[in-house]
Amino acid sequence: MSKKRNSGERPLTENRIHIAVKVHPRSARDEIAAFKDGVIHVKLRALPQEGRANEALIEYLASFLGIRKSDISLVRGARAKDKLLAITGVAMDTLIRKVTAVKGQE
Repeated sequence: MSKKRNSGERPLTENRIHIAVKVHPRSARDEIAAFKDGVIHVKLRALPQEGRANEALIEYLASFLGIRKSDISLVRGARAKDKLLAITGVAMDTLIRKVTAVKGQE
């Protein structure tokens, strides 16, 4: 498996995907709200202060996908609702299948 360096500290590998996420903080519960136009909408109870919502997002998605928190990293959007995540250990089609199964959307 070849590895290339990007501008971040973690190497890019063939099993790493990028996915757009829109976070809806201060929600009643943590859940996948929708999958629209290639963006996963995630509701989180956490407040958008001091990185709490980012930590909650990574923890929730890791549990949902059955991977370690360290397999998910924030690429862009640390202080925004629109984020780009890098995820290792899950294929894009598997991720989309799991997300759409929860919300019954294709």
